[in-house]
Amino acid sequence: MASWSIRVGALIFAVAVACCGWSFKSIVFDVQENGKKVSVEKPFGGVDPSAADPAFEAVQRGDFDGAIRIMQKATRRYPRSGWHHYNLAILYEVKGDWTAAHESIDKAHKIEPGVQRFKDELAFVERHMPRASAEPSASGAPAAPKR
Repeated sequence: MASWSIRVGALIFAVAVACCGWSFKSIVFDVQENGKKVSVEKPFGGVDPSAADPAFEAVQRGDFDGAIRIMQKATRRYPRSGWHHYNLAILYEVKGDWTAAHESIDKAHKIEPGVQRFKDELAFVERHMPRASAEPSASGAPAAPKR
């Protein structure tokens, strides 16, 4: 069943890319998974290539801070664009800033809660966020995760 739903999801995504003019590229970077370094590939782009394309070009030059500035500007200009917040989250992930990545992908998910990619990315980021201290809080309860 899972492979069927993945194929259908991929088909819907491919149709949206083909008919709606969406433009996606890939960003590949390494993360730690269960103590091992693993390469992950993330789609980058979306509905509005006017911001994503220059940000991707900055990434290709190795200018991640410049790419982040471009996407931050896009999220200020179009605060209701889930894809701009998603792209910004991906850039923060590459830099290892999991707290900022969480904030961005959480915004994307709240703007467009029906987008499965945003739900999946939110779960991915939450798995990689630094864990809170195991020491109990002053009340004796375990410390809450830092967000």
